[in-house]
Formats: sequence, C-alpha cells, structure tokens
Amino acid sequence: DEELVLYTDGITDANNINDEMYGEDRLKEFFNFESGEEPIEPLLKDINDFTKGHDQFDDMTLLYLRIKND
Repeated sequence: DEELVLYTDGITDANNINDEMYGEDRLKEFFNFESGEEPIEPLLKDINDFTKGHDQFDDMTLLYLRIKND
C-alpha cells in the first residue's frame, strides 16, 4: 500500500498550555506505524490529548490517502 498525508499548519502549530507546538516531529512520529486502521480519529485524539483543551487558534485540515496494491 502507498500512503499520502497532506496537512495545514494548524495541525503542527497546535499549542498546549505551555505554548509548546505539536510540531512536525511529533506528527511524523505519529505516522511512523504499521497499521491497517484509519488514522484520522487517533490523530485527532493525540492532538486533543496534547493540547489538553487549550484554545485552537488556527484551522486544522488533514487529507489522508491510502492506495491499496491488491
């Protein structure tokens, strides 16, 4: 399978209460897994866990495509 992830900076710029950003490294680490499951809901949960309710200041857009090689 091939995968493609496109996202806006609202994903990586999401801040927690200490003004730390979610960041590209954390996003890359999140997608560094082998799973047949759809990752959108787990990623949103990870971002929400990271921000712990801190106000969102930017829109978040994510496109995830999986091309199956059957």
